[in-house]
Amino acid sequence: KLMGRVFNGLVNVILLPGIADTQCGFKLFTRPVARHLFSRQRSEGFSFDCEILFLARKSGCQIAEVPVNWTNIAGSKVDLVKDSFLMLVDLIRFRFR
Repeated sequence: KLMGRVFNGLVNVILLPGIADTQCGFKLFTRPVARHLFSRQRSEGFSFDCEILFLARKSGCQIAEVPVNWTNIAGSKVDLVKDSFLMLVDLIRFRFR
C-alpha cells in the first residue's frame, strides 16, 4: 500500500495532477477515443495506465473518476524494487516525449 501511495504521489507531481488512482484497472473509453489513444501508446509495462491517461489529457479527452468497490487479492506480480524503478523512468519518459 505504501509503495502504491508513493507512486501515485509521483504520478501526480510528474505527470497527472489531480487524478487519485491511475492504476485502477477499470477504464472506459468510447471506440474512437480508444483507437486514438491506444494507437499512440508505447509502454508495455505496468505504467501503461499512466501513459494512456496522460495521452488522454493531452488530447483534451474528458477524464472522470468514479468510485468502485475493490478487494485486494494476494499474489501481485509486481517486483517492488525493479518495477517501481522502471515505472518511475516511464513517468519521466512520458512527460518529456
